[in-house]
Amino acid sequence: MNAGTLTWSGSGTNFYINQGTLTNLAAGTITITADVSANNYFGLFGNAGRLTKAGTSGITTLLPTFVNTGTLDSQSGIISLAGTYTLTKGTFNFGLNSLLNYGQINLAGSATLAGTVSANLNNGYIPIATNVFTVLNYGSKSGIFTNTILPFADAWQTNYTTTNFTLTALNARPILFTGSTSVKELTTMATNVVTDLDVPPQGLTSSLVSAPNGMSINPATGVVTWTPAQTNSPS
Repeated sequence: MNAGTLTWSGSGTNFYINQGTLTNLAAGTITITADVSANNYFGLFGNAGRLTKAGTSGITTLLPTFVNTGTLDSQSGIISLAGTYTLTKGTFNFGLNSLLNYGQINLAGSATLAGTVSANLNNGYIPIATNVFTVLNYGSKSGIFTNTILPFADAWQTNYTTTNFTLTALNARPILFTGSTSVKELTTMATNVVTDLDVPPQGLTSSLVSAPNGMSINPATGVVTWTPAQTNSPS
């Protein structure tokens, strides 16, 4: 049993469960940092905590009977449940690093889906509209996830096909300018304070709630224009 923090690393360091049980308790965390696998001799792998694969692009295959009531978390590469499994109460989480780099989970045979699906964005990445992430693959499926927790930076659509589950970004939130800029008095400033990441832009409209006299914003482009008067300095 694991109730602490366990790191599974090192090339070729596979392990075997021989008629026994490995249980990751609710307080436990197991992090897989290599493309390693668990082989099976009538064993059981129970995850009530968090089992994460991260920092590698290959496949980790879990052959023992896998019972997930915690979080199975693929931040990169692929976690493959190749034996029998039970997923009714757990969470599948996926790390999205870029359009071509994201965590995936493969399920052998017919999968009964339930529980929660979630995702997180890494390293400042924000998907844009029409980006599609095929995060879950299966031979066939029944049921659907009963809860979704997806990154707030986008509006999302979930889609179930006969062999996979995808996340599609419908709209990325605009990026607001949060820094500062300086302009000399009697000199015209033109600064873009909002950017729509979607291509093409999706009809973003900007307005100023409170501004100095003479300052305006282009509602379509988000460009602020202002020529400060002498009375505005120093400020």
